[in-house]
Amino acid sequence: MKWVIASITLVCCRALVYETGTQRPGLAECPKLWDGSSVLGDDGGHQCFERVMIDPGSALGGGKEPSMCVRNYHDSVSDAVKAAGYWPDCPVLTQLWLSLPNNAARVDHPDFRICPGSGRPANSKKLFVEVGANIGACTAQMLARPDVDMVVAYEPNPANLFYLTSTIMKNNFKSKIALYPVGLGEVAANLPIYEEKGNAGNSVVGHPVHSSSKPAAHIEILTLDEIFMASGSPPYIHLMKLDAQGFETKILRGGQRLLKSGAVNAIKFELAQDWLRGHGSSTAELFTLFGTSGFDLHSMRGTSGGAAAAVMSPWELRQVACPEHGLVQDFLAIYNPDKDISTAEIAC
Repeated sequence: MKWVIASITLVCCRALVYETGTQRPGLAECPKLWDGSSVLGDDGGHQCFERVMIDPGSALGGGKEPSMCVRNYHDSVSDAVKAAGYWPDCPVLTQLWLSLPNNAARVDHPDFRICPGSGRPANSKKLFVEVGANIGACTAQMLARPDVDMVVAYEPNPANLFYLTSTIMKNNFKSKIALYPVGLGEVAANLPIYEEKGNAGNSVVGHPVHSSSKPAAHIEILTLDEIFMASGSPPYIHLMKLDAQGFETKILRGGQRLLKSGAVNAIKFELAQDWLRGHGSSTAELFTLFGTSGFDLHSMRGTSGGAAAAVMSPWELRQVACPEHGLVQDFLAIYNPDKDISTAEIAC
């Protein structure tokens, strides 16, 4: 893609332009990145309880066990990490990272430049992206792996950011992560975020669902397309984890160009039907968005070793979606360049 240099004013990091006049693919909204110089956020004066991560079944790939900063009071995720040494949703990410075929050849520019001047490596060829990083239990696991050269993460909750950035700094992971302290959605906005007492993992954007009715904070919302598609050439995202407490349909709508480009290889996501309804959405809408974006869906219930079940048929998807009954379950979406999207709509 050619740029006429005389016709633009270059704003730092919103676009990356070679001296030759060609645009190099890279992250946008770079000024929004955490610079890694100090801990972000706060949790009402609470400090870290330090817990060294236990490596369950080579989840760290030979990397050093990171020291986790977790809450020193009752909270679901922190309690589990303190008790077991890891969060049980995380090891499967390593299994998927290793077992999924590498489809970087689908991307025009496999060498993707993280924001220059940010201290990140010049090139990143295989990204792990986490939407809803919470306190960083899964983030730290993937950062510790020697075969993960870059993580892009999003977490808007100021209290969660305190623990997440404390862990990153303590383990010297700053050069391996591009952390946006924002939420993702359908359009750029500023919205309230709500939190469930004793379970900050249930941080809900926009509307309270199974949470306090009083906002914990107001946060900035960006979109996947704003960040990854500004140059027109996305990076190769080998695996994305998406856990947004019912905001998933809005996030997918804000990332249609990225998703349809084939640059996202696979997305592990949580279906939480009550939370989707609380945001005026539905399982049928979520499944349809994945399907029309070119993704096949696989159930992860009852599977092991990171293996997903066979591709779910439209009938199987309707059985989950119609009617809804409060289901909370993990699924895997895998991009299929040959998918027939004419049959992807799920209607109840």
